[in-house]
Amino acid sequence: MDREEIWVTSKLWNDKHGEHDVVPSCQKSLSDLGLEYLNMYLVHWPFPNHHPKGCDVSARSPNAQPYIHENYMRTWRKMEDL
Repeated sequence: MDREEIWVTSKLWNDKHGEHDVVPSCQKSLSDLGLEYLNMYLVHWPFPNHHPKGCDVSARSPNAQPYIHENYMRTWRKMEDL
């Protein structure tokens, strides 16, 4: 099967919303997947957050941050750079 026949989506993790993390995070995804491009790259969640591995849906990180539109837009502008 040729690469053009496969749709590949990846995402920017919750803890990689910093302006300087977006492009390197996408590059890491490409490297990990052994690909030259993605068809879609999503923001996993609209604000930075982290949940420990194996936690349940009620777990709340003490370092969770609220949604702040200006911060999200800085992240989004870096997504546009991709």
